Amino acid sequence: MGRPERIGDLQPFAELASGPTATVYKAYQASLDRFVLLKILRPELAEDETFVQRFEEEARLAARVQHPNVVAVYAFGREDAHVYLATEFVEGLSLRELLTYGPLPPALALYVAAEVARGLKAAHEKGVLHRDLKPANILISYAGQVKLTDFGMASLLSGGGSEEVRGTPGYLAPEQVLGEAPGPAADLFALGATLFEMLTGTPAFLGETPGEIFDALLHHDPIPRLRNLAAVPDDVIALCTRLLAKRPEARYPDATALLQDLEALRQRPELRATPEDLATYIDNPEAFPRTPAQPVIPTSPPSVSPSAHRRRWQLVLVAITTLTLIGLLLLVGPWPFTPQRSMSPSSAASTAARTTTPAESLVASPVVSQASPETTVRPTRPSPPTANLPRPLEGMPPALPSPDTLHLSLLTVPEETQPDPARLRLEVTPWAYVLLERPDGIDSLGATPLDTPLTLPAGSYTLHLHNPEFPPYRLVLKLQPGQDTLVAISLWLQVARLWLEVHPWAHVYIDNRYYDVIPPQEQPFILEPGTHRLQLVHPELGTFDTLLQLQAHTAETLRVDLLRRRPQPER
Repeated sequence: MGRPERIGDLQPFAELASGPTATVYKAYQASLDRFVLLKILRPELAEDETFVQRFEEEARLAARVQHPNVVAVYAFGREDAHVYLATEFVEGLSLRELLTYGPLPPALALYVAAEVARGLKAAHEKGVLHRDLKPANILISYAGQVKLTDFGMASLLSGGGSEEVRGTPGYLAPEQVLGEAPGPAADLFALGATLFEMLTGTPAFLGETPGEIFDALLHHDPIPRLRNLAAVPDDVIALCTRLLAKRPEARYPDATALLQDLEALRQRPELRATPEDLATYIDNPEAFPRTPAQPVIPTSPPSVSPSAHRRRWQLVLVAITTLTLIGLLLLVGPWPFTPQRSMSPSSAASTAARTTTPAESLVASPVVSQASPETTVRPTRPSPPTANLPRPLEGMPPALPSPDTLHLSLLTVPEETQPDPARLRLEVTPWAYVLLERPDGIDSLGATPLDTPLTLPAGSYTLHLHNPEFPPYRLVLKLQPGQDTLVAISLWLQVARLWLEVHPWAHVYIDNRYYDVIPPQEQPFILEPGTHRLQLVHPELGTFDTLLQLQAHTAETLRVDLLRRRPQPER
């Protein structure tokens, strides 16, 4: 069934979007001489009372909230085979579309956040949770007005809200992922994730699958990435940090409290923006005056208000110092690093055997001197920004410095002043983010494979390897003057791998942490050696609960038929 000619006095004339449940049109309402947004349930679903009731609930909940920052509902009904919803039409674009131009200047981001908070405040006061706040559901008119839309996932606050998980993974509050009933704090968390995305241009919680995103929501802190942006003041970072707190009681108690802090920030001239400013930005983002999102070296002294933060100047000085030192190194002679030759897993063992460093120079934590056969297993490695380090883990230094305070000592000593420097090559399977600890501080070396070998003064060093899927790895080594050292480490040797074959299917919990629904299982669960509690939960077949004893460098397969409740291990 194609576009209807007319529904009541609504005449649809332009299809805007089509999804699995509804088609959206721009329509003209002749009786009131206005354009409206017309949402029509797909014909095959219009006969399903479940979908019709859900559609009606969206209209009813949205109609309860009448506020300038919420899209107004005009009509809901059924005509012939069409179940429809008519709402206010916003001539403009969504925040998602606007962010394709890049991150917003902080003043504009705070303005949008404040307007959305006003809409949430009105909804919460009417007992309505939005439950799907995200950039795609925030509309911005060409005049700079901000409106919250799409209450398709909304629910009532009465009774503590529904425990059913509703919403988009990257914007769900952690308590929703854990199956707890959401409250207003869940909407504020989604607003915090949206504010983070406005400031950085990237989602707060990254992942290629819902499981990876849920893991990031529960365990990863995105704020270090935000701190890397010199354009974002510390007070704005603090506000975003509170919004993204893992537990709801650590966030703002309600939208009113959030608005108080937002308005206090927006009193500062550099953070003040108006609808006209946003309209100007929409008209031409490239021409809008904005602070760059990354630290840069100014060609002339910048105009900074008295309340500007010293951290910005520290980052600028670090950048100036780095470029100056690189220039000096280029002047004094050839660059001491040589490109690292790409090595296949089969050649890693022979290369490790050719190292000129005595084996006894590698001490303390265990080191693998050759690549494991599992080196061919290489999960897709994300591009890890220096500020997005995994959360501190047991066995690591108690407080790792943030990237804007990392020492630059690797660049501060020209090679001619180093008596017989040592060279270090590092190979890690599958991959790791590397920190080098020395008596004077910690250097961030980036993610393996490193592009070049390291030229270092002879002496003792401690390497810390981070991979979010593996336990922390620490290695103490001693570098001899004038010698090359190859350190080849397989993180697979430090962990156990668990495959599960479950019939018919189940939610997987290991040590009370939710992992995934299987089948299918595309990759093994990576676990530390020792005893683990495994729970397989099926809503109708109940819970299978058992203890597993896993050993390092092993791969085990456990088969469980929930219909019979008998595990069948296979080693």
